[in-house]
Amino acid sequence: MAFTKYFLRMKRMHLFIKRSATGTPEQFAEKMNMSRSALMRTLSEMKELDAPICYDPIKESYYYCEEVELLVGFTQLGESQMHKRRGGSFFQEIFPVPQYETGMMQVCFIIMFNF
Repeated sequence: MAFTKYFLRMKRMHLFIKRSATGTPEQFAEKMNMSRSALMRTLSEMKELDAPICYDPIKESYYYCEEVELLVGFTQLGESQMHKRRGGSFFQEIFPVPQYETGMMQVCFIIMFNF
């Protein structure tokens, strides 16, 4: 599956889970237009990314056990944050990141569940 399509699907699933509006796994799979096994695989992958997903059998819906927000995208990092991302001065010497005099910003792609 294409990278963009995969994360758009995950974002849509996140919105259903956040509202506790998923229904049973079969209903959720139908809402997402995917098979039940594909749904379970994606839920498992989201849990691997530390998504605190739980299921309430009384309400018959998935929900987040903790308050979270899905963050997928680019964010601007300051110089001190970039220094940490590069592994400090040791890795900066081995893997130099080009510096531009044109004022271009350095960005980092992040995928995380923010607690």
